[in-house]
Amino acid sequence: MAANTIDFTEAHRFKILCFGEVLWDLLPEGPRPGGAPVNVALHLKKFGLNVRFAGRIGNDLLGSNLRSFIEKQGLDTDLLQVDFNLPTSTVEVQLDSYNQPNFTIVDNVAWDRIELTESLEEATCESDILIYGTLASRHSFTRRTLLSMVRKNNCLRFLDVNLRSPYDDKDMVEELIENASIVKLNDGEIQTIA
Repeated sequence: MAANTIDFTEAHRFKILCFGEVLWDLLPEGPRPGGAPVNVALHLKKFGLNVRFAGRIGNDLLGSNLRSFIEKQGLDTDLLQVDFNLPTSTVEVQLDSYNQPNFTIVDNVAWDRIELTESLEEATCESDILIYGTLASRHSFTRRTLLSMVRKNNCLRFLDVNLRSPYDDKDMVEELIENASIVKLNDGEIQTIA
């Protein structure tokens, strides 16, 4: 379906693919499943939309627990890859004196190596909407996978700009913006990118 012909009153008919990081947010009150793309997928699922999530977890207890959580929410995990070398991602979240979060994102984790498998390629080609963010593209491997997906389907491509230093490379973000149909930014991100 061409991006300019989408009728949003028929949203339940769309095939939506969310792609990117899945992780544990280590909050002051305890760990919570997270990652912007999987959170979007879970919310869209609650609205009854036809959504799938593609990401990568480690072959560890944290990954197993994430898979169980996602399945309990009713989201299919057939595109959730398992990495046998890299761990499941964690992000330490600290709140500053103004209650603003500061993130310490562990590097070299499973979602840094999302592969363009045959099933992911097929899901991409079938999708009407592709939702992804900038964070999962922090390293070249997953970025190449994402850019291959974007180039395989001229569907509606929704980019969530999620600038997290030091993973906010200007050239990488600009390349993702150039390939997007819709770009979501917060006030701070608009100022940075402008």
